[in-house]
Amino acid sequence: MVGCSAGPESESYDSVDPTTGRVGEEMVYCPDFQQTIPQTTAAPEGAIGFINNGCTAALIDDYHIVTAAHCVRNADTGQWDFHATPYRFYPNFHPCRVNPPRYSIVRAVAGYIAEGNLPNANMVASDWAIARLGCSTAPGGQQWCPPVTGFPKVSFHGRLEPAPAVGQAVMRGGYDRDLTKLVPPLTPFHALCPPYTDEPNSCGVVPPSNCISTGLCPEQASGCNNFNNNWWWNHGFVDPSCAIVSVTNDYLGTSCSARGGSSGSPILMQHGSKWLLQGVVHGTAFMADNVACVPDVGANVTPGASLARFRDVPRFASNVAMARHQSGSNRTQVWATDSETGSVRTRSRTGTNLTDGWQNWDNFGGLTQADRIAASRLANNYPQVLVTTTGGGLFHRQVESTGSWSKFTAFGQPSGTTIRDVDAATDSAGNPCFFGVGNTGQVWRRKRTGSGAYDPWAAWQALITTPGTNTYTKVTSIRRHGDLVQMAFMRTTTGAVRWIQEPFPAASPSDFGAPASIVDLDAGWTNDNRVMVIALDAQGSLWIRVQLATTGAGWFDWISFNPPFGPKMFTPANQCNNNGLPGIASVTVSRWQENPISTVVPVIFVTDDRGNVYYSTYEQGPCTQAGCDCSEWFQPWKAFYHSKRWADY
Repeated sequence: MVGCSAGPESESYDSVDPTTGRVGEEMVYCPDFQQTIPQTTAAPEGAIGFINNGCTAALIDDYHIVTAAHCVRNADTGQWDFHATPYRFYPNFHPCRVNPPRYSIVRAVAGYIAEGNLPNANMVASDWAIARLGCSTAPGGQQWCPPVTGFPKVSFHGRLEPAPAVGQAVMRGGYDRDLTKLVPPLTPFHALCPPYTDEPNSCGVVPPSNCISTGLCPEQASGCNNFNNNWWWNHGFVDPSCAIVSVTNDYLGTSCSARGGSSGSPILMQHGSKWLLQGVVHGTAFMADNVACVPDVGANVTPGASLARFRDVPRFASNVAMARHQSGSNRTQVWATDSETGSVRTRSRTGTNLTDGWQNWDNFGGLTQADRIAASRLANNYPQVLVTTTGGGLFHRQVESTGSWSKFTAFGQPSGTTIRDVDAATDSAGNPCFFGVGNTGQVWRRKRTGSGAYDPWAAWQALITTPGTNTYTKVTSIRRHGDLVQMAFMRTTTGAVRWIQEPFPAASPSDFGAPASIVDLDAGWTNDNRVMVIALDAQGSLWIRVQLATTGAGWFDWISFNPPFGPKMFTPANQCNNNGLPGIASVTVSRWQENPISTVVPVIFVTDDRGNVYYSTYEQGPCTQAGCDCSEWFQPWKAFYHSKRWADY
């Protein structure tokens, strides 16, 4: 049967330095209760699958899998690995499954952008990724595309279902490299050929055309180390009888046996008829593949990320907003629209100090087609949000005087207009305002009739009396600090930038210059309260333009916000020596809301073309390496999925 005969392969294995934790292996403890994963479409084994770089993943719905972050992007550079090599997911891969279905991994959101040498457990707790499946064509034109059918899915536990807890009985399944269980036990070790001849190894080398017919898999390429030894196609293994031994700040430890190749494998708990995903395996220990097991000394821990960290993260964050915390306290709360699910997600800082960490993401609920979002605080410091939908809706939600969130309600739109983009600012009289750009290209403002927190909303007001030939697609607004004048900046359909300021309506906008063809922009403050505008061009590069003084209309020239001038990418091992972010898709500018409230700490959020969220803050950076810019400037970009701030690593 195709894929069931074995042949020799390289005898070099487990070559990765175990101290880095980059591709580490776990331990198999005596007695070894592991079993092979059967060829099945039943839960839970039918939901576990193989990634063709040697990692494991689990199906969570028809379009997504969960795995480890280091399985989809390079742990040292932050670059996405599935572009150099076409990564594919094989649900319930089994050597004897004829024409096994496979799905391309086209993008992923990941718990960190790069972790270097994993300096602490918190990085291990962020070693998760949710990957989106696409189409893959097998030889002969057979095509397997989402939705994935015929295989079970594992569930994220709900609010009323058991969260990960010490002592909880779980199981772990994955595609480990266990030589002691392979049949026949060839020496020094063997691996089956891939099921398709177009399946390359991690170096991009396609197996010889006679590989499947002869069962021979010779060494693919000399000197290739990147996952080369994970590249084999055998049975998966499951430990059906282990337990959670620790849960610390979403760092999950289990007593489950595992080996190399188990990275990203699911930790599952049975709850009635359901199998709940409790976490994913990372792997930091080291064990030779041909050793059956090691004595259990009672301290065996297979580490990984708890589901609590990533259950409610946006699966494709497309736009970000921030304001005061829903409690009204001086805490930052962040919202993101998730274009994959159409929902709104939110998270906030745990306290009122800039050094406090972050709570996990939560589902903000109520919408199914969320697109663009704006947020601001009311006069009583409670927040409010305004969200557009891809179906042309516009919805408002606020914290009422009782301290509870209202439901999303239709906000009303200008006659004959569908609002496509929104922003928020307070005017010179202290009245909260929302700005919008409609499908006709006009710019609008709607404000409360007074400065009271719950004063009624006035009608929409057109802000440009003579739009001329310009039609606008994006808007950002801000109140200039020195004289409280309200300003708005717009992006035209041609990528130009225009701006207006109070009094409104303005006769015609002024040219704000455009360093390139701009696709998105936002405005915020520098630490000394001057207005700054950050713009994103069509090539994914950022630009910054800053006001000369807190009053007046003078501006510095546009300058590039990309490295080496702008923020680089953050890794604990190489804090200031990496490149900038690739694929930036949207930009949001604001300030932290924490104490002391008089201290302005500017923050820039961006999303990338894979739906991840990153941020950079303007503050004094730690100097831990020679060549690191420790001046007061925007600090390196960091993934917004950790529980701490970047400076704490």
